[in-house]
Amino acid sequence: MNSCSYLYGHAFICSKIKWKMENKKPHIEYYCFDIDDNLTHNDTKINMINKKTGKKEAVSSEEFAKIRNDKENYEYAPDAFVEFRDDGPRGENAFIEDFTTAIKEKHFAPSWEKFIHTLVNGYLFALITARGHAPSTFKKGVEWVIDNYLTDDQKEEMYHNLLKYVKLFGEQGDADKHDRLPNLSNFSKNEIVQNYLNTSEYYGVSNPEFLTKHASGGAANPEKGKEIALKEFISKVKNFANRIGATISVGMSDDDIKNVTHVENVFKELKEIYPDTIFRLYDTSKRGYVKKVIESKGRRIKNYIDFIKETSNQGTGLESSVISSTQFGNMTGQLYPEGPIDRQDDFKNQAIRQSKYLAKTSKDIFGKRKKKK
Repeated sequence: MNSCSYLYGHAFICSKIKWKMENKKPHIEYYCFDIDDNLTHNDTKINMINKKTGKKEAVSSEEFAKIRNDKENYEYAPDAFVEFRDDGPRGENAFIEDFTTAIKEKHFAPSWEKFIHTLVNGYLFALITARGHAPSTFKKGVEWVIDNYLTDDQKEEMYHNLLKYVKLFGEQGDADKHDRLPNLSNFSKNEIVQNYLNTSEYYGVSNPEFLTKHASGGAANPEKGKEIALKEFISKVKNFANRIGATISVGMSDDDIKNVTHVENVFKELKEIYPDTIFRLYDTSKRGYVKKVIESKGRRIKNYIDFIKETSNQGTGLESSVISSTQFGNMTGQLYPEGPIDRQDDFKNQAIRQSKYLAKTSKDIFGKRKKKK
């Protein structure tokens, strides 16, 4: 099964099959995450020169976000970002060590729970960071999370989600090549998990290869680099969605207010190009979690937002679809549905039942609104 067919199937099903009610199109979701102070509070330091004292100061990424535009009092040291690259004193371990240490010490940032939710459900994602590490370095960090942070139950749920995608959208017989129950030892190296991780994207916008391919400001001015990465990722998933006539949602979370403001403008620009796409921006500056849905001029998506509004209490950042609070939201119901339709084809049966459930729910919602009028 090639990566294209995997993405096609994976993206569609990981959205839990949602429809925009006005056109009956399938709707799929993707997520983009900054890392430092958005997923985890890492102890990687940035070297700055204090102009008043003339001395070098090693500051945290959180502090850097506050002072990086203070040209009057600070300037970059020659080795400002030496620990944010794979060619520094610690090599690729600079990221792996600081990232895993933050997780072990539970130094989680506002979007951490959303990221774990993304992995367990198999949502495609992109890491978009000012760091300069290679994509393979970031991928190793994600593999560590999967192997060492996820519980056995979460690993099994992730595996069964990915197995469903192969069953539904792979070549005939592909699913039969895999065990029904996963081997949890060295779980991230499972073929299905590797397919998923290889289909996701990892952008270090100050990485030499990225800078060779794209002209951007690097770590000192990451806004442009993140814009390029974001647009590239959106173009990729949009092309896949077009193959099945689907609409998409893209979410991006970042803690640096300057990046947040820049991404908001990028989303507004893209909303005019892709009016049927929903863009969600998550501002995690000041350790908060503020969600904003970007709309195009004169075009409202209120009905769709109302339709997918959660009907159960979930943790901040764990918004999914109305399906989560129904009988379809547990693994038993997803893998072993009951009913007369194609009883021997669990996965087809489940998809049909979900479709009927959503149709009934939408009729109830919009029917009630008509009566009120």
